[in-house]
Amino acid sequence: MPEKKRGLDQEAKRYAARLESARLAMGLTQEQMAQGLGITVSTYRSYEKGRSRIPLEFIPKLAEITGRSIYYFHGVPDPRGLDGDEQTLISLWRKLRPTARRAVLDLARTFARESQNTPEMQQ
Repeated sequence: MPEKKRGLDQEAKRYAARLESARLAMGLTQEQMAQGLGITVSTYRSYEKGRSRIPLEFIPKLAEITGRSIYYFHGVPDPRGLDGDEQTLISLWRKLRPTARRAVLDLARTFARESQNTPEMQQ
């Protein structure tokens, strides 16, 4: 049981680090963040210190306040810069087993080399 709690604490600390980084990048105070979320400063501080988990329903508001994506707070790449095919590839990639991922990477590398080395494929 203590190991599970320790794991939860580490997750909260990762969210907390991203929260503090986003706040500082925007030049905002903890007071301004708390006000934007409609919570007390002490509650906000507990999120930023990793003592309490940030409620998931706060993530969209945090993204709005800090100009970051919701993906940033979850620690995953923001797919907004990708086209539809690229987003699909990422979604499918995440479902693959490690052996299948290696095979897909090998295939993609082969195609990329061929595209760079064959004049008619570059056009």
